[in-house]
Amino acid sequence: MISEIQLTKAGAERKSYGQIKAIKIGIQILNLSVDGRNISLEFDYTADYLEEDGKNPAIVGEVKMGGKLSALEDLKIAKEIGERWGKEKRLPEFFADDVLNAINYTCSTNAVLVTRAINFPPPISPLKISIAQSKA
Repeated sequence: MISEIQLTKAGAERKSYGQIKAIKIGIQILNLSVDGRNISLEFDYTADYLEEDGKNPAIVGEVKMGGKLSALEDLKIAKEIGERWGKEKRLPEFFADDVLNAINYTCSTNAVLVTRAINFPPPISPLKISIAQSKA
């Protein structure tokens, strides 16, 4: 269960005055540590504002945020999360869904204020993110 999420950086930059046709959201987990039942991770969030939807879209601007997330899980689950991160630098799907949705919600809602300064629409995506099972 996610117990806390804090933003440590936030910024926006307009690179051109092209028409925004798409927003591409990216979330990267930078670091994860497990101490007993406590899980801590650092993340980066990026929203790229694109001029077109094609293969090589021009970036009109971007929002960048970063922060820390804390969670408290059962000891067995916390250990599984730490082992998976240590081996593959990936989160188990059952934990990743909650983490990605918490980061997306926190950053997109806080981006409302950041994007206003450069006259961009906020990168709010109200849909719930879920991890698809790999077919490998």
